[in-house]
Amino acid sequence: MLVAFSHRRPDVLVYCAESEIDKSLVVENAGLRLEFTARSITIVHKGADGLSLGPCFFVEFSVEVIRNKNIGQPRHEDAQFLMASGIGGRVRMLAHGTTLHGAQAQDPRWACQPLVYYAPTTPIGQVFTALQLEKPAIRVGAVGLGTGSVAAYVRASDRLTFFEIDPLVVRISTDPEHFSYTTRCAAGPIDYVIGDARLTVAQQPRDQYDILLIDAFSSDAVPAHLLTVEAVRGYLTHVKADGVLILHLSNRNLDLKAPAQAVAKAAGGVAMIQEYRPDAAVRAQWASAEDAVIVGRSAAALKRFAADRRWTPADPTKVRPWTDDYTNLAGALYRRTKEKFSLSPDAER
Repeated sequence: MLVAFSHRRPDVLVYCAESEIDKSLVVENAGLRLEFTARSITIVHKGADGLSLGPCFFVEFSVEVIRNKNIGQPRHEDAQFLMASGIGGRVRMLAHGTTLHGAQAQDPRWACQPLVYYAPTTPIGQVFTALQLEKPAIRVGAVGLGTGSVAAYVRASDRLTFFEIDPLVVRISTDPEHFSYTTRCAAGPIDYVIGDARLTVAQQPRDQYDILLIDAFSSDAVPAHLLTVEAVRGYLTHVKADGVLILHLSNRNLDLKAPAQAVAKAAGGVAMIQEYRPDAAVRAQWASAEDAVIVGRSAAALKRFAADRRWTPADPTKVRPWTDDYTNLAGALYRRTKEKFSLSPDAER
């Protein structure tokens, strides 16, 4: 299951599960461990959610605090550490607001298997697997750290650099008491560069990365300047001729797929898209639905994915590409709303 608090209604949780609703929950939030039991449960709505691992219910809990045990110093007010039942038993999650930034199984047998957006079956996982099968060593850049899940892919011969704007996220992801992908699962070296990724990536050498993952678009506050023609054109200069730029575009409220496809072409790249929707058996292994666009400097760079039916050629004609002078978040919001509620008029371009 997946559980997250509502900021406006702290007694309302978003609960995603394969089975019927449990009567108890454990939540770690702002340095406090709280255990709740539900006196009453009201199912208000059932529907699909971009972060879910199964059907979702908006659940109103009447809660009783069973135990309040200090587990550490309070951190950023938006940081939430959530516990859920899942693969191998318990799964720890990191959330900011309503956005899930990663999860890790607590059972040592599963602790180094990337979960949710980074599971091996997802588009991100597919790209890592494909390139590692081809190359004995790869150089990876990742914009957006989260729990550091992709570090689990790093072999002894690989090297990974995370570009992260928030030092707090680095502290959380590198503290093995919380998450251990970067400290115990990665076999090769990992670097951290703090700052706005548009600027810090630009400072890196050209033609350096076999994989450059841009994973900064899942939150409610999207850094649109990282998804413009100028930004993507810059990213491609740092990707090797046969390398792959991954744009992870999963977002509950905004359709970023259409502008990303248009941007990729306008930036001079060749792109493919995948809208990944795992079946129940795969979701049970904590793989999440995911939208991703991959971009190469030429068609040859994406040839390895051409025969894979999960990937289709991008369509750059749906909307106007975003630039440093033009973005349309309202249009992205409208298109996502249309998808959710099947509205009839076409979204603005």
